[in-house]
Formats: sequence, C-alpha cells, structure tokens
Amino acid sequence: MYPYFGNPRLRAGESIDDDTLKCQLKPLERSSYSVSFTDDQWARMEGAFPGGVCDWTLPSVGYTAAVPWLNFADGPGGQPLGAAPVSVVGRN
Repeated sequence: MYPYFGNPRLRAGESIDDDTLKCQLKPLERSSYSVSFTDDQWARMEGAFPGGVCDWTLPSVGYTAAVPWLNFADGPGGQPLGAAPVSVVGRN
C-alpha cells in the first residue's frame, strides 16, 4: 500500500545499524562518485558540503561502546551501603 523507495542514508553508505547521530566527515573526492561532474557542478557540491561528507566507515562522533549491565552487588557506585537501619518500635 505504501511503496518503499529506500533510505538516502543507507544509499549513501550508512550501515543498517542506524546508530549514527553525527557522522565523521571526509573530504569530497570526485572519484568517489559514479557520475561525471562538470566543474560548475563540482563547485556547487563543494559549496553545499564545505566540511566534507559523511564517512560511513567510521563510528559516529562521540561514539562509545555500550556499557555492560551495572552490578550493584557492592552498593551504588560500587561502594558498600553499610549496616541496615534498625527499626525501633514505640519510639516517637
């Protein structure tokens, strides 16, 4: 019912993981494209992407590996909690 025409980021080379919030950039290179650009077209590309284009072979800017599940066996932050509080019945 709703045709799917692809995803421009996937077409540009992003992985299916889709975990890139901000890509690292690489310089524009004419040889990276399967079309021929005129000098005017290339100048427009350079104007549109002055810092370069996404390098999908690199991890996202600021990417860090996932942290395994935390273990609170020794208390929050790995510090022992100390003795449990004592309940005193009948005291005000």
